[in-house]
Parts: sequence; C-alpha cells; structure tokens
Amino acid sequence: MAWLRGVFVNTVDRVLQRLRIARERRRLERLVAMGMTLGDDVVLPPSTWIDVAHCYLIDIGDRVRFGPQCLILAHDAQMDEFLDVGRLGKVVIGEGAQIGPRTVILCNVEIGAGTVVEAGSVVSTSLPPNSYCAGSPARVVSSVEEYAKITGDALEGTVSRGDLWRSLSSPQERGKMVRRIREAGLVRVVSDGDPERS
Repeated sequence: MAWLRGVFVNTVDRVLQRLRIARERRRLERLVAMGMTLGDDVVLPPSTWIDVAHCYLIDIGDRVRFGPQCLILAHDAQMDEFLDVGRLGKVVIGEGAQIGPRTVILCNVEIGAGTVVEAGSVVSTSLPPNSYCAGSPARVVSSVEEYAKITGDALEGTVSRGDLWRSLSSPQERGKMVRRIREAGLVRVVSDGDPERS
C-alpha cells in the first residue's frame, strides 16, 4: 500500500510541476506581449518580480541568469507623494550577465554584457561590461577575469555538475558528496568533461 501512495504522490508532484512551468511560460509570454524584450536561454525564476506596468522599458539579453527573488523596476514613485513627480527609465541587462539572488535593479540603469552582480546588491547606476559588482549601491569590485582568478585560487577541490546531480539520488551518495566538500572546503564546480576536473 505504501508503494501505491508513493506512486500517487509522485504523479501529483509531476502534474503540479507541469502546471508551474506552464504558468511561468504564460507569465513570460504576457510580459513579452506587453513590450518587454526577453533574449534566448534566459533563466528567470518565478520568484523574480518584474515591473509589469512598465515592462516595455525592460530589455534582457541572451543567456542572462537571475537568482531567485530579484526585483526589476522600471519606475520610481518614491517621491510622488511629496513632489508629485515620479521617474521612469529603461532597464537594459546585457548578454550573459549573471544577477545574484535578491538583487534589486532600479530604473534607468544598464548592466553590461558579461557582468556578474553579487547577491543582495542594489543596482542604482549603470555597470560596465565584464565587471564583478557588489553592494548597496552596487559598485565595480573588479573585472570578471580578476574575480574568477581570485575565486579560483581560493578553491581547494573540484566537483563535476554530474557528480552533484548524482549525489541527489540517494542519502548515501549525498553523504559522500557532503564529506568530499567538507574535506576540501570551498570547491570548484565544473561541467562534465572539463579538463580541470580532477
């Protein structure tokens, strides 16, 4: 009887996942129909809030990656109550940018192609291409290349993406992965077939 319950739970879970995917697809299609530009191969989690009323001012390039719970605003009505003035401004996120979780992107900014924005940052001014930026307000910390070198030098071990996915298959595999990461400290995650894989 327990196996039957497991089959039922798995079936319901698959149906709910398909509904979530369909709902997210409809949301993005609606935003594009309203004028938002959305590039190819963009990762935009459902938890990312987009300024729907002014989405026509938002351009997101190809291969942009957002972490969860980001906020993208194309308007600022903060002073509306006091000065009877609001602001509208274009938001452009360049190709290949990486936006960390809970980043707030304010109106009238451009995030350059290949830029990495650290989690929790507030982007209130434009950021140049291929830069690593962090803070509130977000500022350039270094180039992406310098950041990659500094981060890479701090890594002690290497784990492949395939190994990470396989570690989710069972508690035993997960335990092995946890021990491996704890022994190494901070590890580099590489694609399967990467020559740097150890």
